[in-house]
Amino acid sequence: MPHSTDIRFEDFHFPERGDAIAFWQAQKALWRHNRRLRKYFRHLIYNVQFQEAAAPHVTVPSNAIYDFALKLVNVYSRCSSHPKAQYDVIVNPSFSTCYRKSEQVVILDLLKSCDDLKLKTALVVNGNTMRLFHDLLSESGCHSDFLNVDAGLRGMTSHLLAYLARQAAHRDHAIVTAVLSRIGITMRNVPRFEKEIHSDLFCRTIVNRCAVNLIALRCEWDQYSASLQDCARLAAKPVACFQHGVISHSLDFPVTVDRFYTFGESSCSVLKSLNAQFHIESGCSSRKKVEFKPIGSLTDPIEPQTDNYHHNTLLIIDQSVERSIRFNGLHRQMADLDDLIHCVLKNKLASRVIIRPHPENTFLESWVKYLDEFPGRFEISYPKTPLATDIKRSSVVVGLFSGALPICAASGLPTYFLTCEKGYYTPDLKIFDESFLLCENQLLPELSKILKNKDMYLARRSRCLDCSAKYYKDNKMMKLDHKFVKEEFWAETRSLDFS
Repeated sequence: MPHSTDIRFEDFHFPERGDAIAFWQAQKALWRHNRRLRKYFRHLIYNVQFQEAAAPHVTVPSNAIYDFALKLVNVYSRCSSHPKAQYDVIVNPSFSTCYRKSEQVVILDLLKSCDDLKLKTALVVNGNTMRLFHDLLSESGCHSDFLNVDAGLRGMTSHLLAYLARQAAHRDHAIVTAVLSRIGITMRNVPRFEKEIHSDLFCRTIVNRCAVNLIALRCEWDQYSASLQDCARLAAKPVACFQHGVISHSLDFPVTVDRFYTFGESSCSVLKSLNAQFHIESGCSSRKKVEFKPIGSLTDPIEPQTDNYHHNTLLIIDQSVERSIRFNGLHRQMADLDDLIHCVLKNKLASRVIIRPHPENTFLESWVKYLDEFPGRFEISYPKTPLATDIKRSSVVVGLFSGALPICAASGLPTYFLTCEKGYYTPDLKIFDESFLLCENQLLPELSKILKNKDMYLARRSRCLDCSAKYYKDNKMMKLDHKFVKEEFWAETRSLDFS
């Protein structure tokens, strides 16, 4: 396992000339050309590939239309007849995962704690999420204003910005295509550049009419995050962000906020190393100083199990999402995981096997076959079953690199990461040493021993708790409560008296 001081992108073991490496090269090239293009990273992550040859002499156009649109946004904000709305904190949720209950709890806890401390907040929403968050805040009794990016402008200004967004999107598409062609990379499909620029301009228009002390992002690469960061930078205000999950690809960096809350020291050191590599290879002479702060698990509760040996049950954490399989090069590891499930069932190494499907996955054909072949011994966990429920009824856990795995380890279940020769690996999980990272032919005898020998089981449980305490700060879940917001989160601005 590599040490934290020399973690590099190459340690992920992505397939040579695969999509993940193409995306990494695309990020650096676009960042080098113009950092504002970072807002397109989330549209490109599964949408770029190497082409046969590079075209290094392609001319890259400019985008005067976008520059004009930004000036128009600034003029419109300055000329508004209404006084600026005053907020202590503006919160941007994760629009890609905000429909998950655990993500809603994070946002509600943060807003409620701010409300308790008399901090005035505003939550960024759009037409798709306005009703969701309105209902959630009403049910919780929490008070917060809404900044609805889709409803903040009317009349000619709205139509003009929409027109400029369309024209600027065509120019940006030409820019991105040319920059990527220079390094031999192409886009599979036409990304939604127009929607991104439209959101960017409308978000800036709304936020520029506010005075704010601190901006909080649930996820740095999610919708509106880049626009909010630029607004904060121009106003000389700090931005805080929270780790979204296991660091599994290069969309998780570079980190450019002022304060970044991680699960633990392990993720802090990994992001510092990868941040440094990204900026060096992008040719950046200077980079923003980021304060990384470990706080613990954010969305999953950690409830250590005293002894689940008696269940004699193997829990499998599924990772079979097609885009991830292709991007990370998981075909061999997924096949080995399926073989392992079959061997465990056939040889009765465990009384029962439970598979927990990935939220974005549909049932695999082999799972249906196992239901018929091993009745009463193979179970597919209901998609909305809380992870804690599956943990309480399991003894040992196997998966690839899901964020559920370190939670299982922190809960006291012997946990293993299935790998293969030259297989994908995320250095974010480096704190779990080689004894956790096993190939199929190593893992089968390990499972056979640990499920039959309680002393070995308890020793392995102890080892999991020791390692996970270094992955999640103090092996705990961080509640974004009154104490956290007052002493950690809000301390950055130092503008209110809590005495």
